[in-house]
Amino acid sequence: MTKEERKKLQDYLNYLLDTYEIGNSEDDFYSEEEDEWPDEFDIESIGLDFPYEYENPSYPIEEFMDCMSDIETLVEIDKTTVRTNHIRQTIIDSRYKDWEMFREKISSYKFEGPDYRVTIKMNPLLIGIINTKNGNYDEDYGVGCCGNYVVLELKYDGDNRLSKEQEDDLLERITFYLTRELDAAINISEVINLDELGEYYLDEEEIVDTTVNVDSLVGNSQLIKLYKQAKSTEDSEIKFLQYYKILEYISPLVAKLNAYDKLNKRLDLLASSTRDYKYLDTIFSVTRKYDLDVKDDYLAESVIKTCMDVSPLWELIPERLQKQMKKTFLSGKSDICVDELKEEQLGSLQKQIAKMLYATRNSIVHAKSNYEPIGYELEGDELINGNRMMDVVALSIIQWNERQPESFRI
Repeated sequence: MTKEERKKLQDYLNYLLDTYEIGNSEDDFYSEEEDEWPDEFDIESIGLDFPYEYENPSYPIEEFMDCMSDIETLVEIDKTTVRTNHIRQTIIDSRYKDWEMFREKISSYKFEGPDYRVTIKMNPLLIGIINTKNGNYDEDYGVGCCGNYVVLELKYDGDNRLSKEQEDDLLERITFYLTRELDAAINISEVINLDELGEYYLDEEEIVDTTVNVDSLVGNSQLIKLYKQAKSTEDSEIKFLQYYKILEYISPLVAKLNAYDKLNKRLDLLASSTRDYKYLDTIFSVTRKYDLDVKDDYLAESVIKTCMDVSPLWELIPERLQKQMKKTFLSGKSDICVDELKEEQLGSLQKQIAKMLYATRNSIVHAKSNYEPIGYELEGDELINGNRMMDVVALSIIQWNERQPESFRI
């Protein structure tokens, strides 16, 4: 570091002390007189003394200088986000993860865009400054200004900027990607509510740095928001219903596209058919089938048949229900290779799986009414694998939606 850079560093430290009363945890920066400085400085990081931090955070000097380069533009957007002219920090969390392991694992991901990058930061400097300004810390709870937070940091390389709506959309897509990769709900969060401090759990495992091209991320939609809600729910019955909402949400689109396809095939016949009442009746049959597809008792079947391969689902079906299903489409045979099923058998299996999901949904929703079981409901501990199955179903639906033309995609 040159004398000029050291002078700029001193200016930044003075600004933090004078404006926010955030001191430098290395006092020698203040004790040195400028005329006594050497020609070069070997400074790799800078420590800051935020209020009530258990350990004073330290920032690589390049990162610190970059954040401070336009610090006078720092503003608080809302309880989730602060920003300067070229850096946005938005808080994320995962309430069911071991905090330390969560921080280490999630920080291994970074996302590259054309004029920007998104990284995950611990001890976020800009969040810490705003929390210090707002007095948002508490000694009794051990909550400091930045040590309890993890953020998605969006940093621009040049002058091009996304709109706020585009930024929000991008961060939702990223949190969905992280939710899927880490198998735990990662959500945009807010500054800590001291009355609702969460616990975090995560098993140790090898951590590998991962770089993702943002163009490969799934598009933002209500589907991924519903998916993250399901992943963040602990109660197995509520989790199942949250997953089922994804199936319900996509079903009108599935029914409509199926109807369009059948209608187009009917219209293709005009070149070789007479437009008589028999032909017109076939048009009516397509609309009647559409009405059937959007009914509650059939929507699961239409979505299962259209949006996914049921092969991965078979192993997650309880043995009790596997035996019951085999009687329907295997004619008494005990062995099954789902990939070798004939078309008719596969269609029967799809129908049986849809029946199981719909029956389970009804048994949960109508538990306190006079619900009469039909024998296809997932019961008790069976819901553990049932929710694993619903996770596969949900991700298949999301990917299916992603493949649709933009004009039809949810």
